[in-house]
Amino acid sequence: ADMQKPYYICGGLQDNGSVKTWTAANRDNPDLINWTSHGGGYGHWNAIDPTDDRYYYACSQSSGGGTHSCRRFVDNANGTTTSAAIPQTGFPSNQRYTTHAPLVIDPNNPEVIYIGGATIGRNTNRGVGAFEMISPVMPPGTPNEEDPRLPGPVPEDEQDTGLYANLYGAVTHLAPAKSKTPVPYAQTIYAGTDTGKVWKTTDAGATWTQMQGLPERWVNYIIVDPEDENHAYVAFSGFRQGDDAAHVYETRDGGENWANISHNLPNGPVESIEYNHRTDVLFAATDTGVYVYKDGDTAWYKISVGMPQVPVLDIKLNAAGTALYAATFGRSVWRLPL
Repeated sequence: ADMQKPYYICGGLQDNGSVKTWTAANRDNPDLINWTSHGGGYGHWNAIDPTDDRYYYACSQSSGGGTHSCRRFVDNANGTTTSAAIPQTGFPSNQRYTTHAPLVIDPNNPEVIYIGGATIGRNTNRGVGAFEMISPVMPPGTPNEEDPRLPGPVPEDEQDTGLYANLYGAVTHLAPAKSKTPVPYAQTIYAGTDTGKVWKTTDAGATWTQMQGLPERWVNYIIVDPEDENHAYVAFSGFRQGDDAAHVYETRDGGENWANISHNLPNGPVESIEYNHRTDVLFAATDTGVYVYKDGDTAWYKISVGMPQVPVLDIKLNAAGTALYAATFGRSVWRLPL
């Protein structure tokens, strides 16, 4: 969701590329019904520059050959769009990426982007040029059981084969924190993996600490309070481990302690979370709908009344925090006035 213009939204459609509600030739008139294509393949992660929405990004599915398949788009003043693949420069060869590899824009500097695989890369020029690796890299010849990367080693019986071989064992979400003082890029970053680990750095990636007191489940989403880098939430999915329970955890002390705030959420993965720091309210997209939680409460309340009974895979607040967009699995995108 665009942080400059209302009704500017883009997203991935899995087998049907990525789409958006505007065109470069008619940027002042977003069309919420007739969305236009801006990325091919299996549309996955999308992002819009929060300070200059002429720049936006779309990713396709990752591949076992070590490709993140992300592109940068620029809407030009003459009504055309320039598109270019974001290079792999700087990433290790045969890098593992989960199919839905995250691409995240730094909240301190929109020219800085991150892409997560088995290692995390940071680029300071909107995806042009080389990436710097800011998490441990596996030196050549290192035995699998000694893998130093954030996802850790992948046991033999957990290694995926076939079409999606060599994708498991990667970072699934990144959450760089907004700093209270000017910095070139985030110093504090939270990262989650499909192997059930949550990590944190406070020195821009020089060192990482694994968070304790959390379930070892696939990390679907992490979000950090833009006014407090020590306040964060993590959402998990237990499907790979055969665990149906919903898992949402909160920390207010930078990860020293975590509280399970899942409460009455129905069983099933929590696909995405969104936080409104103005009202201290958390939203959760789940396989059974959208729920809201006010910090300090002991219950979640369903707000997706009237929506189709299908999984909601992503949610985003608009810039003003007055509406929530909800993207469903196969039943369109919905706008929930708040």
